[in-house]
Amino acid sequence: MTEGGLRDGREITQSGTNNLPFTKNSITGYTIIEASNLDEAEKIAKQCPIVDSTRVYEVNKS
Repeated sequence: MTEGGLRDGREITQSGTNNLPFTKNSITGYTIIEASNLDEAEKIAKQCPIVDSTRVYEVNKS
């Protein structure tokens, strides 16, 4: 498992750049989980004691 933290953010679009507020709903960190599928990744993520809510995204190696 690999973990990391995030801080300031910006949204970059064709019309310009906006600073993203740091709020309760901000993504503040990430954990990379190696799993066979999303169901297995979800089970692993739910066991993390510091996670208040869980969002699981699938990233495949190309």
